Amino acid sequence: MSRREVTTRVGENVHRIMWRRRLRQVDVAGAVGVSQSALSRKMRGEVDFTIDEVLAAAEYFDVPLGELLGPDSLRARSDTDRYAGLGGRLPRGKQDSPLLLSLAA
Repeated sequence: MSRREVTTRVGENVHRIMWRRRLRQVDVAGAVGVSQSALSRKMRGEVDFTIDEVLAAAEYFDVPLGELLGPDSLRARSDTDRYAGLGGRLPRGKQDSPLLLSLAA
Protein backbone atom coordinates (compact mmCIF):
# COMPACT_ATOMS: atom_id res chain seq x y z
CA MET A 1 0.00 0.00 0.00
CA SER A 2 1.44 3.37 -0.98
CA ARG A 3 1.88 6.30 1.36
CA ARG A 4 -0.84 8.20 -0.52
CA GLU A 5 -3.26 5.28 -0.14
CA VAL A 6 -2.59 5.16 3.61
CA THR A 7 -3.15 8.92 3.90
CA THR A 8 -6.40 8.70 1.94
CA ARG A 9 -7.63 5.76 3.98
CA VAL A 10 -6.85 7.46 7.30
CA GLY A 11 -8.63 10.62 6.14
CA GLU A 12 -11.70 8.66 5.05
CA ASN A 13 -11.81 6.75 8.32
CA VAL A 14 -11.40 9.88 10.45
CA HIS A 15 -14.22 11.50 8.47
CA ARG A 16 -16.44 8.42 8.81
CA ILE A 17 -15.99 8.28 12.60
CA MET A 18 -16.56 12.03 12.93
CA TRP A 19 -19.75 11.80 10.88
CA ARG A 20 -21.11 8.80 12.81
CA ARG A 21 -20.44 10.47 16.14
CA ARG A 22 -21.51 13.92 14.96
CA LEU A 23 -18.20 15.46 16.00
CA ARG A 24 -16.99 18.84 14.84
CA GLN A 25 -13.79 19.15 12.86
CA VAL A 26 -12.49 21.85 15.17
CA ASP A 27 -12.83 19.53 18.20
CA VAL A 28 -11.08 16.61 16.50
CA ALA A 29 -8.37 18.96 15.20
CA GLY A 30 -7.72 20.20 18.73
CA ALA A 31 -7.43 16.65 20.04
CA VAL A 32 -5.05 15.72 17.21
CA GLY A 33 -2.99 18.88 17.67
CA VAL A 34 -3.58 20.60 14.34
CA SER A 35 -5.72 23.48 13.11
CA GLN A 36 -9.16 22.83 11.69
CA SER A 37 -7.94 23.76 8.20
CA ALA A 38 -4.96 21.41 8.49
CA LEU A 39 -7.26 18.54 9.55
CA SER A 40 -9.51 19.31 6.60
CA ARG A 41 -6.55 19.09 4.17
CA LYS A 42 -5.38 15.86 5.79
CA MET A 43 -8.85 14.30 5.58
CA ARG A 44 -8.99 15.19 1.86
CA GLY A 45 -5.63 13.45 1.35
CA GLU A 46 -3.83 16.67 0.39
CA VAL A 47 -1.43 16.46 3.34
CA ASP A 48 -0.11 13.34 5.09
CA PHE A 49 -1.05 12.53 8.67
CA THR A 50 1.94 12.04 10.96
CA ILE A 51 2.05 8.89 13.04
CA ASP A 52 1.60 11.04 16.16
CA GLU A 53 -1.58 12.52 14.67
CA VAL A 54 -2.96 9.10 13.78
CA LEU A 55 -2.18 7.84 17.29
CA ALA A 56 -3.82 10.94 18.84
CA ALA A 57 -6.93 10.46 16.67
CA ALA A 58 -7.19 6.78 17.63
CA GLU A 59 -6.90 7.72 21.29
CA TYR A 60 -9.46 10.54 20.97
CA PHE A 61 -11.93 8.27 19.17
CA ASP A 62 -11.07 5.38 21.52
CA VAL A 63 -10.58 3.01 18.58
CA PRO A 64 -7.77 0.60 17.70
CA LEU A 65 -5.12 2.03 15.40
CA GLY A 66 -6.14 -0.48 12.75
CA GLU A 67 -9.57 1.10 12.50
CA LEU A 68 -7.98 4.30 11.18
CA LEU A 69 -5.30 2.64 9.07
CA GLY A 70 -7.55 -0.10 7.73
CA PRO A 71 -7.41 -3.84 8.32
CA ASP A 72 -4.70 -4.57 5.77
CA SER A 73 -2.43 -1.63 6.65
CA LEU A 74 -1.04 -3.25 9.75
CA ARG A 75 0.37 -6.70 9.55
CA ALA A 76 2.65 -8.83 11.63
CA ARG A 77 5.87 -9.77 9.90
CA SER A 78 8.30 -12.33 11.07
CA ASP A 79 12.01 -11.75 10.59
CA THR A 80 11.87 -14.53 8.00
CA ASP A 81 9.62 -12.30 5.85
CA ARG A 82 11.77 -9.25 6.52
CA TYR A 83 14.94 -10.99 5.42
CA ALA A 84 13.41 -12.91 2.51
CA GLY A 85 15.80 -11.08 0.18
CA LEU A 86 18.66 -12.93 1.88
CA GLY A 87 17.49 -16.23 0.45
CA GLY A 88 15.37 -16.98 3.51
CA ARG A 89 18.40 -16.99 5.81
CA LEU A 90 18.18 -14.90 8.95
CA PRO A 91 21.21 -12.94 10.11
CA ARG A 92 23.01 -14.37 13.12
CA GLY A 93 21.10 -13.54 16.31
CA LYS A 94 17.76 -13.01 14.53
CA GLN A 95 16.55 -16.61 14.54
CA ASP A 96 14.31 -16.23 17.60
CA SER A 97 13.31 -12.57 17.44
CA PRO A 98 9.66 -11.61 18.08
CA LEU A 99 7.20 -10.58 15.40
CA LEU A 100 7.57 -7.05 14.07
CA LEU A 101 4.61 -4.74 13.53
CA SER A 102 4.94 -2.67 10.40
CA LEU A 103 2.96 -0.58 7.97
CA ALA A 104 2.41 -2.47 4.76
CA ALA A 105 4.56 -1.08 1.98
